Amino acid sequence: MPAVRKPWSVPDYSKAVGSGMRHPVAFQRIGVTHDGLGKPVLQFDEALRTYLAQLGINGHHVSISDERDFIVAFVVLESN
Repeated sequence: MPAVRKPWSVPDYSKAVGSGMRHPVAFQRIGVTHDGLGKPVLQFDEALRTYLAQLGINGHHVSISDERDFIVAFVVLESN
C-alpha cells in the first residue's frame, strides 16, 4: 500500500476525541508530519487546537504501521 495513504489512517483521532468527523474535527484540519527521527507527528489548524484545549486535551501521540495490504493508526490523547 503506498505510503501516501498512511496519513488517511489517522482519522481514528476523531474517534479518540469522541466527536467523530463533526465540526470542528475534519480531515482538512489534521495533518501528519514527521520529526527528525521519522516519528509521525499530528498537526492541527488553529480552530481544532482551540477545540481540543477546551476539551482539556493537552498532548497526543500517534503510531502508524503498515503491511502490504493494511495500514493501522493508533492515537493516544493526554489531558490533565
